[in-house]
Parts: sequence; C-alpha cells; structure tokens
Amino acid sequence: DYSGHHQLLQLRDPWGVAQWSGAWSRYDNKRWTRRMQKRLNYRPEGGDIQGSSRFLPPWSRKNRNSRDLDNGVSEKAKEEQDNNEEGTFWISLNDFVRHFKWLYGCQLFNKDEWIHHSVEGAWIGQTAGGPPNQADARFNPQFTLKFEPAAKSSGNNNILLFISITNLTSTEEIVMRERRLEESENDSTNSSEDGFGNEKQAIKQINYNRTYPFMSLLLLDIGGKALDSHLVASQVVASTGKFKDTRELSLETKLPRTTDKTYTLFPSLYPKGEEGRFLINVYSSVPFNLQRLTTHP
Repeated sequence: DYSGHHQLLQLRDPWGVAQWSGAWSRYDNKRWTRRMQKRLNYRPEGGDIQGSSRFLPPWSRKNRNSRDLDNGVSEKAKEEQDNNEEGTFWISLNDFVRHFKWLYGCQLFNKDEWIHHSVEGAWIGQTAGGPPNQADARFNPQFTLKFEPAAKSSGNNNILLFISITNLTSTEEIVMRERRLEESENDSTNSSEDGFGNEKQAIKQINYNRTYPFMSLLLLDIGGKALDSHLVASQVVASTGKFKDTRELSLETKLPRTTDKTYTLFPSLYPKGEEGRFLINVYSSVPFNLQRLTTHP
C-alpha cells in the first residue's frame, strides 16, 4: 500500500460468535483504503462510523440484529451473504501474536490417497488399568493394526501412518464423576481403611479444575498381542508423547512395509482408575485391518 507494507492474516471464527474490532477490522475505515480493499477483495462494513474501532473493545460479541441492511438488498440476499462470510475477519500479524496463545494445525486427508478406519472404546472399571507400568494395564482396551502385504512389483517400501485419539468424555460427565468421588469420600469416616483412599485422593487432586484427564496412545511392536507385562522401551514404535490433559492427541510415523508385521495400539489414562470414553482414527497410505483385542481375564 502507499502507506507502507502490511502483514495481515485472514481468520474465521466458524461459530460466528465473536468479532475482531481492532486494527484492520470491518470497522477500520482508516486502514481499509480503496486500494487495500481492491487488493484483498474485501469490503469493510463500517459504513459511516469512520474510526469507530477506537471506541470498541478489541473483541466483542456479535449482534446479528445490529447491522442495517444495505439499500436495495433484500433480507434473504443479505442473509445468504452473512452465511458465506460469517466470522471472517482480517488482523495484523502483531495483533494475532498478542491475542492468540495456541495455534493448531489441521491435517486434511484425500479420500483417494488415504485409507481410514476408526474404533471407539472406554476405560471403565477394571479396563481403566492406567499407564503401561501398572499391574492392571493389561486390562486396558487394546487393538491390533495389520497392514496388507505389499505387491512384489511395488516400489514403495514405507507406510505413511497418522493416528489420533479423541477423549469423548463430556465436561458434564467429568464434573459428575468428581462430585460422586467427593461424596463418597465425605461419607467414609476413614477412607484409607478400604485400600483405595490414597488413589481416590490422587485422582481428585489431579483432575481439579481440569476439563480432560491425562491421556496417551502408544503404537507397540509386540507381535500383535495385548500388552500383558511390563513395557520395554524398545517395543514402542511411536507415541503421542507424555500424558496430556487435552481432548485430542495424535502421532505420525513411517513404517516399513513388511508382510508379517502386526502392531498393537495401547490407549491409556493416568492415573489408574480414571474412566472415560475415546475414539481412535487411523489413516494409512495402504490398506489395513483394525481389530479389538480381548484383554479381560
């Protein structure tokens, strides 16, 4: 632009709930010159409120009824335009860094190039065995991952693999569980007598003010069997890293395309006894089978 160089980002709030009201917002007629509007194919909606961004907070709630309809434009046409551009705004790079703390990348998978399978499970009761170093970890839900053998004429010897695990436990379920745990502790005169007092207290302390419990997912090379003993580091092919209290975790790796290799997926929560539901999504560059292992005694 004539006034200098600008570093701008176009973002979109998919819910269309909040709106940016600072520099380069739809109300910033000072910066949105005709030249900049043409170069970025963007028309601010400030109308005659020149410089109004100085009197608005950086972020504000959108009021769908507050915008006047343009002359000669029907309500239906205006509504269609709003639906297409709802939540889209421009922001400078400096403001973006100042106001946003986390940045997540979303990987898209072409259906013609990737094979996808998913499976749901739950950690409930005995199947909430905890991390792989716990004695009852062998009761955790586990799954086999077996790839189809490569054709002899195939020149590709690697398998591209992406796996994600999503915690399906809602915030309401977590809150109710914490309340039940607290009530059971209040009803007990001596919680340590039943042998579970220390662990209940640990669960309560760890989950205090947390939305999701600590979760992890391991891809193991143990012959396609369920993990039934202490885990050896050399058996871990890939993992989501340390236990994290987040809704979703993922791992990405390359595997050699052999004809007789079957892997084991081991999802778990920390600590032992933590319950929840999960969804595992597996994306592979070659066909594969995803099956549930029997882990009950």
